[in-house]
Amino acid sequence: MKNLPRISVIIPTFNRSSFLYEAVTSVLGQSLAGFEILVVDDGSTDDTAQIIAGLSDQRVEYIYQENAGRSTARNRGLARASGDYIAFLDDDDLYLPHKLSVQAAFLDSHPQIGLVAGGAEIINADGSHKYNWRGWEEQPDLSLPACLYACPVIPSTVLMRKSCLDALEYWFDPDLEPAEDTDFWIRLLVSGCQMAWNPQIISAYRQHLYNSQQDAERYHRGFIMLLNKLFSRSDLPHDLAFHQPMLYAHYYVLGACYAYETNRIQTGQNRLLQSGEVAPGVLKESPPLIISLITGAVQSRGSDPAALIEKIFKNLPSELAWLKPYRGYALSTLHMRRVFQAHTSHEQPLLKDWLLGVYHYPRWLMNRGVWSILMHDLVLSSNHAG
Repeated sequence: MKNLPRISVIIPTFNRSSFLYEAVTSVLGQSLAGFEILVVDDGSTDDTAQIIAGLSDQRVEYIYQENAGRSTARNRGLARASGDYIAFLDDDDLYLPHKLSVQAAFLDSHPQIGLVAGGAEIINADGSHKYNWRGWEEQPDLSLPACLYACPVIPSTVLMRKSCLDALEYWFDPDLEPAEDTDFWIRLLVSGCQMAWNPQIISAYRQHLYNSQQDAERYHRGFIMLLNKLFSRSDLPHDLAFHQPMLYAHYYVLGACYAYETNRIQTGQNRLLQSGEVAPGVLKESPPLIISLITGAVQSRGSDPAALIEKIFKNLPSELAWLKPYRGYALSTLHMRRVFQAHTSHEQPLLKDWLLGVYHYPRWLMNRGVWSILMHDLVLSSNHAG
């Protein structure tokens, strides 16, 4: 009788045979034995089938389907999986050799955790190193409220218990692509699945021109649909109703930044207005919360955040022209966020960020916490110099 694998690794693929070979062999090279690889071909017209056949490894199963999208492909893999643990890998990403062993050991020793996530090495299309991404530094908490605003979980960094699927009415939603993975994680959290970080770099995430993340407009539409579906549910925790207006405002501002970045100025203006309509509170106080939403959104983009802030404030809708005096505060917040993030990561912030942060908004120097961080950094700098 064939021994059942501990882990099922699901790899959806479509016309990426050049990357796929590396992805599959990165799993075959794992330090942990006892896994199966389910390659679900979503209607490829290249040599994907031949690439997999050439591997000649019984642990690799090739499943073909007519083109229906990666959500349907993942669901096909989930339905076929026989392992107690489920892992995902996109066809252009890689596992580092210890990925499965580290995460399986974590779930074995934490029976209350349903899903564990880790960090990723960000690589270029050719596989060269760019930087290491440590999601736990940006967002230590993987609770439901926190993940509704930002769910920093990359599919290739996850290992989950297959039993968690039983609580879901359906798995990946094809209607929400490319935000279907975020929707999946959130519905797992709603169902009671506990998630946790195991703070190690365990995968490699490849950035290239054809990443789905490049289509920011589809992401915006997907996240709005996600919220619409989420808040139409009758089984949501009651305290989530408090977050509903702010969540919509958050994603409208994010969508506005996408639009400004691609010079669709009127669309950006309309979405800024929508954020104030769904959550009037973001336009109150001084400085108003919408400024922090804007700076947080532009910082998540790959372009020059300061230039994007300048473009937004130069092209505010007439109804929000009164926000223009807060341009300096927005630019300052952009730099001070970097200062605070560096401090949290026990790193020394760039002097440039300190100087520009205070230059654009001198009132930071009236904040005791800022002074404490500044003195700490001065001491750290002098120690390094010595």
